[in-house]
Amino acid sequence: MTEIHTPPKIHTPPKRTMPYKWGQGGGQGGDPFDDFYTYLVNSPSDAEIIRLQTLHGETLDHLAVVYFQPGNPKGDEFVVDHGGPGGAWDPSFTIDLSPRGGGPRGERLVRVEMWCSNWFSGTYQLNGLRFTKATGPQDHRPPSPVYGSSIGDYYDFNAQSDGAICWFYGREGLFVDALGVYVRPWSEDA
Repeated sequence: MTEIHTPPKIHTPPKRTMPYKWGQGGGQGGDPFDDFYTYLVNSPSDAEIIRLQTLHGETLDHLAVVYFQPGNPKGDEFVVDHGGPGGAWDPSFTIDLSPRGGGPRGERLVRVEMWCSNWFSGTYQLNGLRFTKATGPQDHRPPSPVYGSSIGDYYDFNAQSDGAICWFYGREGLFVDALGVYVRPWSEDA
């Protein structure tokens, strides 16, 4: 009798065509924010992060995100601020969207690293951030310096194999208490 072997069934995840929420690190202080739902216009996939800047002292006090989204009522480039006014400004981390080397895309934000710990009457919040940009899944660029402090619990949102980080969400009050990301698949970015 002849045995018939059937090939194994391969389960592949569904193709994601919209940005998806991924992780959140930090504490429960402050109020929730979600840039994706607050500033969404046109297609959620057409927004890009083009500049990030932080204020910090003992903790990460403030995060300013500059988005680029053509047709947004706030303007094609608009700033979204999170957290309070304390601390000293760090240099901007800039992402160049212009195509490079004959490829279809320029740089995109692909990784956010965070450090969190307890501060001020036991609140758990961000101490520092580090960013990495790339032009695709195989591009390896050096990360930014740590903005703030690298003291505390470490969180790593490395989306490079899946896509680019395109929106932020989290919690804010006097500080940036928590931060999470939305990831857009590379296929939506070509």
